[in-house]
Amino acid sequence: MITKNQEQNALKRMFFIALTASIAITGACNKSVEEEAVEAQSMTMSEVDTPPLFGNCAEGASRAEAQQCFNQGLMHHLLTSIIYPETAYDAGAEAKVFISITIDAFGKVLSPEVLKTDILPEHAAYQEALELAALEVFASFPKLRPAQKDGKDVAISYVVPINFKLPPKRDIESIEQNEEQAVGPQEQTFTVRSKDKC
Repeated sequence: MITKNQEQNALKRMFFIALTASIAITGACNKSVEEEAVEAQSMTMSEVDTPPLFGNCAEGASRAEAQQCFNQGLMHHLLTSIIYPETAYDAGAEAKVFISITIDAFGKVLSPEVLKTDILPEHAAYQEALELAALEVFASFPKLRPAQKDGKDVAISYVVPINFKLPPKRDIESIEQNEEQAVGPQEQTFTVRSKDKC
């Protein structure tokens, strides 16, 4: 027979376990309520009248020109920001990482997250490093002019595929030979950045 005191203690333990679990689940979620609301209300690129624009894009440009300017700005940011993880580079690991982003109605990039990664099974050990390098690009993403629909600023969702692809081995050897000839025989180090179109 369970006494009233034992019943109260059991209820307290169940409440404590439920509270701990809810805190752990809530703490594991990195998105704020506001970010989730923006994502739920966001449109796709094809649904908006004007895509988000980088600062150097011309005001009043046609839809096609605005889209081209956005694509060029995105490509420039990717090419100047992505750093191939050294361990993945040394192992010859290549991958295509698909990053989902939301650009809010204020032009700020929210909640970049990996949707999927295409990588060969023998390079799976480098998947996390490549995904982190892809996500890192969005930590320094500039604020944009927001997308517009019917004259109003709107949030959009967008998927950015990022290729981590090494140049052919003969290209690497010719780069190393040219560097050695230019500066003499010494240890050469350089950072490989992603050069493929996304």
